[in-house]
Amino acid sequence: MKRNDEEHRIQSGIIRCLRPLPECEWLHAIPNGGKRAMKTAVKLKKEGVKAGIHDLFLPWVVWLDGRILYPGMYMEVKAGKNRLTPEQKEFKIYAEKQGYKCVTVWSVQEGVDAVLLYLGRMK
Repeated sequence: MKRNDEEHRIQSGIIRCLRPLPECEWLHAIPNGGKRAMKTAVKLKKEGVKAGIHDLFLPWVVWLDGRILYPGMYMEVKAGKNRLTPEQKEFKIYAEKQGYKCVTVWSVQEGVDAVLLYLGRMK
């Protein structure tokens, strides 16, 4: 199985497992990666597609003592020995400075657990 196919399987599994949770109603993919025809790639770049943005975003605010702890969570899905690209590392640093929770996961279970922990459904 190719790495992209494995990342697709993991990401789809995460969505499938979390979609029933009311907090995850707006959990969504950000399709910035992947190989595309040049014409499509140019069009998407004009529309704002940007390398480095993580794969999934959960727009769920986490509060602590009446203050926002995190305004949302970004998740990057990896497979095998794959690691964050320089652009993904740069985005992670930027997003964390803006107050977002950012995680990188390598399995469906890791992704589900990260979201459950973020939502306070798991200790």
